[in-house]
Amino acid sequence: SLSVGQTLAAVCLAVFGLFLFEELLNCFLFVEALLAIPRNFQKTSVAGDGDTLKLISISIWRLAFMLGSVAIRFCIAVILLVAGGRWLSRTSVLADLLLNCAALVFVLELDELLYKSLVPGLVKGIVSRLQ
Repeated sequence: SLSVGQTLAAVCLAVFGLFLFEELLNCFLFVEALLAIPRNFQKTSVAGDGDTLKLISISIWRLAFMLGSVAIRFCIAVILLVAGGRWLSRTSVLADLLLNCAALVFVLELDELLYKSLVPGLVKGIVSRLQ
């Protein structure tokens, strides 16, 4: 039978793993969406249709930049998976385990927090209208 500490440690590792899985899945879906957009060598084209905007084509350079940023996100997630998993598995105090798990999840969610707090509302509106 498992003790309360072992159960809590397993739950913390599972929650951390689920957050990492979500991040890796988002990376995969973003790459899939990027590769589905037709490419143009020099120009990114957007067409408006009422309240929505549709990305007609994306420049090769913008595609390369976006794929590079996704690669960085993916690498950060994998590094956090390995290093964070080892760090959490070596934590022996339960209070520290919860705090460390919350810290690792904060690192994963930092990009979305920065987007929500620093990106102007006009840009967020344009992004939300894109299909």
